[in-house]
Amino acid sequence: MTPPRPAPLRAGRPALRTTRALLAASLTLFAPSARATDAPATATAASLETLTAADRRAATIGYELQTHGLSFCTHQTNLPGWVVQDASQYRADFRAAAERLYHLDQGPAVTALVPGGAAEKAGVEVGDVLRGINGKALAQEPSAQRRAISAGYEQVIGALDKAFADGPVSLDILRGGRPIGIRLAGARGCASDIQVDISSSFNADADGRTIGVSLAMLRYADTDDGLAFIMGHELSHDILGHAEMLDGEHVKRGLLRSIGKNRTRILDTEQQADYLGIYLAASAGYDLDAVDRFWRRYTHDHGLGLFGDGTHLGDRSRIRFIAAAIAEVRATRTQGLPLVPDYPQFLARFRASAATPSH
Repeated sequence: MTPPRPAPLRAGRPALRTTRALLAASLTLFAPSARATDAPATATAASLETLTAADRRAATIGYELQTHGLSFCTHQTNLPGWVVQDASQYRADFRAAAERLYHLDQGPAVTALVPGGAAEKAGVEVGDVLRGINGKALAQEPSAQRRAISAGYEQVIGALDKAFADGPVSLDILRGGRPIGIRLAGARGCASDIQVDISSSFNADADGRTIGVSLAMLRYADTDDGLAFIMGHELSHDILGHAEMLDGEHVKRGLLRSIGKNRTRILDTEQQADYLGIYLAASAGYDLDAVDRFWRRYTHDHGLGLFGDGTHLGDRSRIRFIAAAIAEVRATRTQGLPLVPDYPQFLARFRASAATPSH
């Protein structure tokens, strides 16, 4: 996983969603091939279906990690368990299809739901257009005007985040042209937004507010268990406040990341995130054996090899580190004790074992 990246590449939620819009055509690389007779319409529809499935999967795993990891985080909120998008996020040649599929020409709409999540339980449906929140209008501008306002998505998500943080929310929804009202309390969980980055890079990151995972990584992770560790690692960065901490210490995360203090501090945050990421995955009920298998396969296929810059453990050391964290969780459960991470103590034991010659 890469360390948290500075602005403007991941300055906030709009930066990632804008990337999705600009790179929408790249989705065809991941979608099933269309016959020449029905392309490009079929390719466009397949691409949107691919993105929707990826959004739903990432949102579901994030929801599980955030709600079951509540005891590990101090910054908490009420999670609706949905994916909301706006027409302004899509490039022109994809926008019409997205509007037809999700009614985005009428306003920001729900494009995916977490199965069994708070929104689904409250009666929210895919395609519901969000017209108001707590009696206040939301994104009522005409479609053509809204498309031109890329900052509109930030305003919508910002308003939703604030409302859910304050408590149960009253939603004014347009469904099939008919206005309805729904009361949605949300599920208590760690406060981070989950987004899918349309990228062919095997990557995930966090910026303190948002966890981003690439479409390529989603496709590579053949089980949700492996993906849960990847996302748990990034959620750990947000929970532990690493982005803000590194900024406060003036740690460079760009071209200078591998020099001096920069390398040392980033490496420590990466190890902390690996450690807490295992606890998050375990607390959410994911299979730690599958996590271990996934990480070994990922390391074999996409590891650092001899070209690491020192901001992450080397491939073999990181495999041992993750395996040791898994062993600690298993030992704790065998004793019937609650999962309470203690990174300094774990790190001391890991370093001691690494320094002990094997026989």
